[in-house]
Amino acid sequence: MHTITIRCSFTSWLLATKNKESMLQWAASLESAQTAALAGGAAKPVIDAIITQGWCELPREDESGVELWVRHWFVLKPSILQIYAEDVKIKAGAKGALAGPPAVELASTRMVSASRAQGVDFYRWGIVVEIADGAPPLRMRATGQSEMRQLLSTLNVNCIPVGAGASSQPAFEKTRVQLKAGWLFKKSERRSGAPVVKAWQRRWFVLEVASELGPDEGTIVRKAQLTYHHSMRELRQSGGVVIPLHEAKSVRAGLGKTKGTEFRLTLATTKREWELGAGDKSTADEWIALLQDWIGKPRVEPINRSSSTDDGKPVVVRSQWMEVKVDSYKPDDITDEELARSDTIQKRSPSYARSFSLFRSSKADNKSPERYSTASGSGSTTSGETNRSTTPPELPPGERGSIDVSAEEEEDDDETAFCWVFVALFSDGSLRQFSDETMAMELGRLRLGYQVDASMLDEPLDNYEHAFRVKPDAANSDTWILCPDSSKDAEEWIATLKA
Repeated sequence: MHTITIRCSFTSWLLATKNKESMLQWAASLESAQTAALAGGAAKPVIDAIITQGWCELPREDESGVELWVRHWFVLKPSILQIYAEDVKIKAGAKGALAGPPAVELASTRMVSASRAQGVDFYRWGIVVEIADGAPPLRMRATGQSEMRQLLSTLNVNCIPVGAGASSQPAFEKTRVQLKAGWLFKKSERRSGAPVVKAWQRRWFVLEVASELGPDEGTIVRKAQLTYHHSMRELRQSGGVVIPLHEAKSVRAGLGKTKGTEFRLTLATTKREWELGAGDKSTADEWIALLQDWIGKPRVEPINRSSSTDDGKPVVVRSQWMEVKVDSYKPDDITDEELARSDTIQKRSPSYARSFSLFRSSKADNKSPERYSTASGSGSTTSGETNRSTTPPELPPGERGSIDVSAEEEEDDDETAFCWVFVALFSDGSLRQFSDETMAMELGRLRLGYQVDASMLDEPLDNYEHAFRVKPDAANSDTWILCPDSSKDAEEWIATLKA
């Protein structure tokens, strides 16, 4: 980083440039302007230097009308944005002059605003530049998230006039939506020295989600809040007692004997455990499902994530046939009662391991005759059976019980837990599994959130060298391990998920 310091009688400025060449050009222009101002002569024009340049992608339709994204080289100056075809840059070399005419040439005076694209392009680091006089906007994609942010910042700071895009985007209004409200019983916290109170007290609980602008452009932050009130009168007069859901680690179900609180739910935070009870199972299940969905850090989402299509349904961002293994969330502490109730926890010596699989078929038996990799807007079909089952050979009577079955399961666990499914990433931030590419029957869903952890496995599994891990930022989320056809597919999936 190269810096320039500008001092005047009342303040000082510190400017930073990416390279030495830009710093010298800025220094020369500033010194020239200062000399002209002191001499009272005509000001010299500022050098129209290159601010930034790099690779990008522009949309183009092929003969069949399908939209394709083609690689280009862009050059941005304070006065103009020029985009050249890839072969022009290749012929010019690393430092040569660009000889060919630009494919796109847009003057800064015609730019109205520059913002991050929404919908499917949001996940591909898309940028939309609004143009004056009602001209179609310029759509382009950066090569990565950091490049996208740098280009957006440069366009808004150096090229677009101040106030030009003030009315291009409507102001975001903060909202507060009530998800659920109702009576529940709350168990009092036992404190030493405190007077004895009634163990279970009836309280009115309200679960709300507040939305406000996020840290990045085009994003919003959704934060859930659980509040309880002593009575309906208090609900109208005061704010009640807030339970910090952002500090919550888990929500678990339980059973009790006290009448009216037979169906329990325990909300564990960093400071205490809140034990609540309901008189019927459906009410407790509804509260548990909602709380599990909203505990942990606030969500950061695109502004229009929930309205990707006219009918409000999310669109497919990316989809592909893959082998998938699901590692279900396992709390740190499991009681004997929970362990006996769960049908997905297997007791193994010397530790407990919890796993969940959609099919118990091996990789070889479940292998589809063809594999498919599709992007948004494209589709493919397949025929033939992909679901088979195998039956282990029956042992002779004399040899039954002589084989260590648990050891065999441990050795084959990595392989048998994987299954062939059709995986699709939707614009609402959910990753889903389907039985086939028609996506008629959903097998599983993972809500990703904003800070999703997607990366290759630290220790690749045998026969699954392209597998990568997907873990949302929620505290109690499952982890999916996905294995596509190639390492290139895995890298593209990781880049899309992180976007």
